[in-house]
Formats: sequence, C-alpha cells, structure tokens
Amino acid sequence: MDQRQCSLPGEIGTNNADRVAGQTLVWVVPPGEKKTLHAESQAGLNPVTLGATGALVGVLILALLLAVGVIGFLLGRRKA
Repeated sequence: MDQRQCSLPGEIGTNNADRVAGQTLVWVVPPGEKKTLHAESQAGLNPVTLGATGALVGVLILALLLAVGVIGFLLGRRKA
C-alpha cells in the first residue's frame, strides 16, 4: 500500500483521509489505483486572542499618551 500524507495548520475540516493523526492526514492508495485527495482546514485569528491583543495595544497607547502628557506638564512648569 502506498501512503500519502499532508499536515495542515489550524482546525482540520472536511477531508477524505483514511486516518487523521493530529494535524496530519493520511490517505492509503492501493497500488495501481488512483484516488482524489481532499482536505480543508481553517487557520486564522482566534477572536479571544484578537480581543486581548487589541486591549493590550489600547492600554499601551494610553500609557504612552499619559507619559507624554506628564513630561509636557513637567517641562512646562520648569519654564514658568
């Protein structure tokens, strides 16, 4: 028997593999036969991860703006 393997990222979806081991799909093709291999996976950003990343970026921007404001205020007081 001849085996064909394909490892895919993300969540394994529709496929016609003979077996799936983790992220690897395996098709067994008998000698002399042809087989159409089909596999789908969905890889992308997790909404929870994306939300947490957006919140972190927002906090960092606010901290930067606050730091610039404090520095500007302190420098303004020194000149007066």
